[in-house]
Amino acid sequence: MLEKRLNHIELMGEKYPYKCTISVLEKLQEKYGTINQFEKEFKFKNQKIGEDGKALLEPGAGAISFALAAMIEEGMEIEPGTGEPLTEAQIRAFACDEYGLHELFDIVDDEFSRCFDAKKNGKATQGEGKSK
Repeated sequence: MLEKRLNHIELMGEKYPYKCTISVLEKLQEKYGTINQFEKEFKFKNQKIGEDGKALLEPGAGAISFALAAMIEEGMEIEPGTGEPLTEAQIRAFACDEYGLHELFDIVDDEFSRCFDAKKNGKATQGEGKSK
């Protein structure tokens, strides 16, 4: 049942589960100080103005690889027996062989965004937590 909730990424010929959870968010906070600071590093690392005056955004490769490594580690804890664990160094070395930087950004961004998407299924959503 949990496997259905996990996405998978193929690296070096192996499929790895990945999941953004509270544990992953804690790791991001530990490394970047706040989730907002992670997002700045992740989404807007190298912001420049093009000749046409429009902002050119380049995602932060370091933030992408750190977050993806944390998400894969979490996915492998949820779905044990899915291959050898990958280090962040291995992800840095091999992820761009199989995916472009922007595709990796999209993979991590989609999963990261799921952590914050409110579901209208009778459970508490942002700002609607139960208090006593």
